[in-house]
Amino acid sequence: MHKKEKSMKSRKLLILVAPLLILSACQNPSDSSSGTTSSPALSSPDSSSSPDSSSTPESSSTSTGITQNLDWTSSDFQALTELTLDDAALKTLSESYLAHFNDADFKKDNTNVKKLTFLGENYNLETLFSSKGQTDPVFPNLETVILTEAKTIDDSSFKDHTQLKQIELPDSLTNIGSQAFSGCTSLTDIAIPAGVTTIQYSTFEFCTALKSITLPETVTTIENSAFTNDTSLAEITLPSSLTTIGSEAFLGSGLESIVLPDSVTELGEGAFRECHKLWNIKLSSKLTEIPYAAFKDCTNDLTFLNTISNITDFVLEIPEGVTEIGDYAFKGNTYLFNLILPSTIASIGSETLEGTACAIFYRGTKLPDGLDPTTLFPARCPFYFYSETEPAQDSTEKYWHFVDNVPTPWTK
Repeated sequence: MHKKEKSMKSRKLLILVAPLLILSACQNPSDSSSGTTSSPALSSPDSSSSPDSSSTPESSSTSTGITQNLDWTSSDFQALTELTLDDAALKTLSESYLAHFNDADFKKDNTNVKKLTFLGENYNLETLFSSKGQTDPVFPNLETVILTEAKTIDDSSFKDHTQLKQIELPDSLTNIGSQAFSGCTSLTDIAIPAGVTTIQYSTFEFCTALKSITLPETVTTIENSAFTNDTSLAEITLPSSLTTIGSEAFLGSGLESIVLPDSVTELGEGAFRECHKLWNIKLSSKLTEIPYAAFKDCTNDLTFLNTISNITDFVLEIPEGVTEIGDYAFKGNTYLFNLILPSTIASIGSETLEGTACAIFYRGTKLPDGLDPTTLFPARCPFYFYSETEPAQDSTEKYWHFVDNVPTPWTK
């Protein structure tokens, strides 16, 4: 009896054809003397079965072992550590098993499952992991997920699986749903296959251990909050195919440096807000607007790189072509010393530079009507118009020019 119990401690469940659930035991070498050579196979329970049923499971000898009705309280189920599911079996698991999800025994039994391998296209992932009324992860201690042929990962599929460390995505994958990996706080790296074009809403938010993510050249859109509060994400290479970065896409992330490729034409509000470690930014030459709070409360030493040539430290240069800067865009950037505004600027929001003490270098010679630097910017921020040649000594305005790529005021 002791040997039998010991052999149940580590098990793998291989589910290949519904309704059969084939359970293969990972037997401890010390139990080899027990003489057990076949592994028990468990068939899916009748939909009317109850987890507290006291009936004894029926069993019969087969070529693959023992076939029996699954009892949620059985030691067989409690000992499972790995599951391999095809589409048919996944459908059975989703529709029949999860009817018992709120039962304490069912939740308890699932805590040993650490590895899931999915065969086929996995049409029922959403049902399995996001059933109606379900508030907790089905497999709370899941560490590894392998998808072999999936085309779609549904919304919230692996949300809040805090122990998930490894996910293998197939080349067949074309869609990852919103919040699919939200709250996976142990996930450290992931590679997105080339078929994916959009990183959807909150897909990787609160993945606080995520350090590396590989985006393919097919990605065109990063939606709102996609990487919000990914505090370990120090860098990310954005593909040259990218056109849109959504609102708060990287809010509170650990980014230290970011290059927006010239393909980017749209930047969402608060896209890099509260990125406290961010110090090096290169903006896309195709941007026409710096939106509301885009870089608000980025309190590190910010260096914005010119889209043509590098500018020295502590300079933020807005590229030519930008026409609008939203409210609070750079508010609270206490280490921002110099700001270069493009001659194309037509609108500047309120409190754009509130909390800063930077000098403002405007590339034009006259501001558009309605833009008054004395009301737009803090009094401690001197404003300069551009002049390639030394201005007249009696000029009432302040002027600047470049000296070795450094914005330099003309002195009177």
